[in-house]
Amino acid sequence: MAPESTPDLLFKVPIDQTGNIVCTRPQDKIYLLTWTSPPDNRLRTDFCQALLLALDIVEQRYPPGVLITTSGISKFYSNGLDLEHATYTPHFFTESLPWMPKEGVVDALGGLPETLSFVDELKLVAKAQPGMSGRSVYSELKREMYRQSLQLLEGFADEDGREFARIAAEKRDREAGERRIREWEGRTKAKLLELCENYDAGGISPNLEWLQQVQAEVTIPVYVMVRPRGGDFNYSADEFEQMRRSVEDFEPYADGYVFGILDVCGHVDVERTAELVRLARGKPCTFHRAFDETPDLFDALERVVEAGFQSAQGRIDIIVGGGVRSHNIGLLRTDTQARLFHSAAIDEGTPSEQEVASLKVAVQG
Repeated sequence: MAPESTPDLLFKVPIDQTGNIVCTRPQDKIYLLTWTSPPDNRLRTDFCQALLLALDIVEQRYPPGVLITTSGISKFYSNGLDLEHATYTPHFFTESLPWMPKEGVVDALGGLPETLSFVDELKLVAKAQPGMSGRSVYSELKREMYRQSLQLLEGFADEDGREFARIAAEKRDREAGERRIREWEGRTKAKLLELCENYDAGGISPNLEWLQQVQAEVTIPVYVMVRPRGGDFNYSADEFEQMRRSVEDFEPYADGYVFGILDVCGHVDVERTAELVRLARGKPCTFHRAFDETPDLFDALERVVEAGFQSAQGRIDIIVGGGVRSHNIGLLRTDTQARLFHSAAIDEGTPSEQEVASLKVAVQG
């Protein structure tokens, strides 16, 4: 059963400076882990820490399903033990893994089409909810890859003691995994959020209560769209007055504003745009995609500067937007030398945290 299209890229986890662990989704609730790094890198601490993080992310941020890997488990080899790795990864060992098909963990059986056929034939997606043992399939793989059962057995002779210690250890491992994910998300999340309603119409001013709710829940700056309707960017007197009121209403909650006004000829309306900049009272302002509708982009840039838009050190920043995704942002960065990018990061109709993370990883190279 061949995949219908290129697997969705969910996220990348860097392996020090030697490559990435990449997670894609070839089908619903089927996750594929691959990596680009030297073969002997699997013996090192950096690789295993990256793999643990990837497993944490799949386990705690996605629905239970089947995990496919190009190698079911990293291994120690008798002629390749890395002392640093042994020191920092206690009780790391492997054993035969007869539970793998039962638990929904599949070591690659040839190419991806063959593996997907195997998953379909054994109905592993249905069986991996959340796994035959009661733990998620990803917990099982981590437990085999990085478990501490030898340490537990040393201190508890009776079965009840071992079970209590096992539960406590798994709780610690899950909490540690959540910390790793939060640290990773802190490095890969968006730098700011543009808030608008009616995305299909190009975005309009959001409801004030929604802005208040979003501002209370996020820790990054929130720039709010000021636009009374979809369509063109030449506004009537009543619509402009509505925009003025929106800036004033949003002022206690917005960290910045996004707007743009054109005159009847399609040029930047310097006078009315400048008035909104003044009403912003020094908060950052972004002239949005109305810029793209102007007949002369260089003239439009001069008018935007005249209206009072500026960035750090008095310089104008140009934001690249429109169809920006994790699969093309690297090329856009190379071709344009731009510093800032705008993406809706939408996956199946809703904003995707993992697409944001993948965008950040891609733009950082």
